[in-house]
Amino acid sequence: MSPHTKIDTLILSDIHLGSPVGKARQVASLLNRHNFKRLILLGDIIDNSAFDHLDEDSVEFLNILRKLSAPKSGCKVIWISGNHDRHMKETVKKLIGSPIREEYVWEQNHKHFLAVHGDQFDGFIEENSRTNSMAHYFFLYLQRLDRNGKHLIKYMDISNAFLRRLSKKVSTGAIAYAKEHSADTIICGHTHVPMQKVDRDGSKPVHYVNVGCWTHTPSSFAAIDDKGNVLLERFS
Repeated sequence: MSPHTKIDTLILSDIHLGSPVGKARQVASLLNRHNFKRLILLGDIIDNSAFDHLDEDSVEFLNILRKLSAPKSGCKVIWISGNHDRHMKETVKKLIGSPIREEYVWEQNHKHFLAVHGDQFDGFIEENSRTNSMAHYFFLYLQRLDRNGKHLIKYMDISNAFLRRLSKKVSTGAIAYAKEHSADTIICGHTHVPMQKVDRDGSKPVHYVNVGCWTHTPSSFAAIDDKGNVLLERFS
């Protein structure tokens, strides 16, 4: 993304603060590098098993969010719940001063945008919450054994995503949901896999964007410029 790009909205998902493979320092660097009017945190910002064990970089990132949330900052911060931080609504409200949301809609340049985490389109989580929870804790255990993020961790993460058939399932569900709500663009996270595609099977095209995550290298995020164009970017 060009440093001259005028960013209206910055969208981040799946940071998993507290996770051994989280990148709080890099996310903070991104926020400090750009100016934007709106920041959307698209769920799973804090890892549900690690809030009591946040490192200094994670605490600093939360401090930046607190400053951005202040009325005088000129930035609107929206935190959408994900499957790992949905139970932390009161905590999030104290952090940013506004309630955590299930979704967020807005209009820009005559385009209707809709942002949701995406786990609601993942049938495996809905039907197997206990199994998914056990798999998540096992994955965190492996992460702690391999803090350098080598092949074992990458394999387990990809396998977990494949097991839940995330990318295809979430994109299909999200596009259908966008059509139900007359959205031009729907933006999700959850899968940890960045993706863009346009569905033209309907009265109007629907643009699906998945912003990816901050537990992989390179990490990814989305930005919407002042003309309403969605840019899917990498941060390495």
